[in-house]
This record gives sequence, C-alpha cells and structure tokens, in this order.
Amino acid sequence: MASYNYTLPEDLNSKFERVKLIYQYCRDKYKYHFDKCLLTSDYEEFESLETKYKLYQYFAERAHNLLFNLKFPKQFGTVPDWLKLEYKYCLLHKKEQKAKRKKEFEKNYRVQVHFMQTSLSADYGSFTCEKCNRNFYHSPSTILLGKALLYKTCCGYCVNDMLSISGQKQLFF
Repeated sequence: MASYNYTLPEDLNSKFERVKLIYQYCRDKYKYHFDKCLLTSDYEEFESLETKYKLYQYFAERAHNLLFNLKFPKQFGTVPDWLKLEYKYCLLHKKEQKAKRKKEFEKNYRVQVHFMQTSLSADYGSFTCEKCNRNFYHSPSTILLGKALLYKTCCGYCVNDMLSISGQKQLFF
C-alpha cells in the first residue's frame, strides 16, 4: 500500500485538492482490502473484507464523480445536463429506429395464411389465385405490402415467388 499523508494541511482550502486526497485514500484502502481478501482462506474474514473493499470502492467512485464535476463544471455541465443530453440522444435513437422499422414494414410483404397450413400438398378445396388465375387446393393466402392489400386469395407458388424476389424467406414448402 502506498504511503500518503492523508491529513489535510491547514493551508489547503481548495475543494478539489481535498476531494483528490479523499479519492486517493479510498482507492488505496480498496486495493489493500481487495488484496487481503484474495489471500484469506477463512470464510468469515473473507466476508468482512469483501464488504470493506466494496464499501471503499463505492466511496472511491463517488469521490471520482465529485472530482469530475468539480474539475469540468463549465465544459461538460452538471449531472442533470448530462441526463438531458442522454435523454435527447435516446429519443433521437428511438425515432431513427422507428423510421427504420416503418421503412422495413412498408418494403416487405406480409402473408396471412387462411388455414394456418403452409404445405403445398394439403387439400382444402378448390381456390383460384388472383395473381396467376390458376386453380389450387392448398391453403390460400392474403398478401399485404405494408398496409395495402395486394391479393385476397393467392396460391403458395406466387407467395414464394414474391417473397424470394423481395429477399424474404419462402413460406410454403
């Protein structure tokens, strides 16, 4: 453990210097108790040293934050200013993500299968595809592009073609 003179001299009036000494003291105590904690083999002693080093770690963090706020009050602002800045960036990020999801929603096809069956060999009766005008027997699908309805009754082959062209995974097998 480094040896520092932790007593505050009479001529030391600067808050920054006082907090700096407190920070050094807490950091050194933290290191001392942490190293001692690693060397101990008794569980009760380990627990007591662990609580001490965590307490000194917490004090050192608080002193470090106080040092930062004392050193750079005009350049970086106060803590509420930081929170407001983070809040603004958070809102901006959410807005960008929302625009990105909206663009993806409007670009991709959505398929609603009528009988919840994606097998091309299933038989649910006779249907006519609105896109290719063929008769088919498997489950019909409703195709939407964003919110717009493209086809009310569409066969699985047309659905797979549209999905593969747009880069989406094919649905019917």
